[in-house]
Amino acid sequence: IYITLTDHIDFAISRMKDGMQFSNPLLWETKAFYPSEYLIGEYAVGLIRKELGVRFNQDEAASIALHLVNAEYNTDMNNTMRITTTIREVLQIVEEHIGMKLDEESLHYSRLITHLKFLVQRVFAGQVLNDSVEELAQMIKSKYPSEYECSKRIVEYIGNKYADCKISQDEMTYLAVHIRRISAELYKFNDENEERK
Repeated sequence: IYITLTDHIDFAISRMKDGMQFSNPLLWETKAFYPSEYLIGEYAVGLIRKELGVRFNQDEAASIALHLVNAEYNTDMNNTMRITTTIREVLQIVEEHIGMKLDEESLHYSRLITHLKFLVQRVFAGQVLNDSVEELAQMIKSKYPSEYECSKRIVEYIGNKYADCKISQDEMTYLAVHIRRISAELYKFNDENEERK
């Protein structure tokens, strides 16, 4: 982190002095999926402005945040971007499947994001959980067929996009449980709103 982040900041300052400023295509995702790291990125941007008079925008705060995420995941920027993009795509599949926008302020959304971060990181590192709880998988499949089907779609999507990535049935089951929690919360919220009308 000391070398890569220092090098990144030095290069970003040089670019700014030359009148070049790049946008970060993962700005929204960085703010949503890595809020603590993004706040540190904002702090860093403020510190650079105060100390050097260089005014970066939000995109640079996100870039600094992604360097922190790299260090946390112990990976490189390409892999971090791949993980972040995959999380966004998985969330789109979930929203499409349940037919509603996810509540980004909810506890279950936060838990789903945390689960997806570690799931995708494990998948790309080839360290997925072994299948060991067949009974649980069958129970979730029969009790929550829609959520299990959504989870299956996600697994197929990742498998098709990244042929070298495999996801176990246990991983698929735990993902279905998280999807159930978030969809149940949304359905309950919508039902309560309908009753008030």
